[in-house]
Amino acid sequence: MAPPTRWLPDRERRWASIHEQVARELGDAERVTVVPEEPLVSASVLRLGGYRAHSDAAFEHGDIGGDDRVAAYEQFLRRERPDAIVTTSRDRPQFAPRINNRLVEQAARSLGYTLERRFPTPDGRQLRVWVRS
Repeated sequence: MAPPTRWLPDRERRWASIHEQVARELGDAERVTVVPEEPLVSASVLRLGGYRAHSDAAFEHGDIGGDDRVAAYEQFLRRERPDAIVTTSRDRPQFAPRINNRLVEQAARSLGYTLERRFPTPDGRQLRVWVRS
């Protein structure tokens, strides 16, 4: 039986391996906040990648209720205290509520998170993994 991705173009097949790489990088992090909530980058697809990579990382969407300001993201990160945060280098269309990756990165940086790793994606962006220092 052929893999379920056999019908996808070569470029799109790489997404599954990127999801697994991110999950492997995060290992068994107890709380990982995923900023994007879009079809190809979300907590759900990273969780699936984690199952395939035998990772116990707990991926959750970073829903702050639509308040799109650095201060609101800082408050969310202080309250939730994720071990890691996943962002992207460019915003794409997302499911609601929309979260601004750049503003989350500013909030994370102000709270001592550091950029740990970048993963190039098939659509030319980067997935960025931030960890709590």
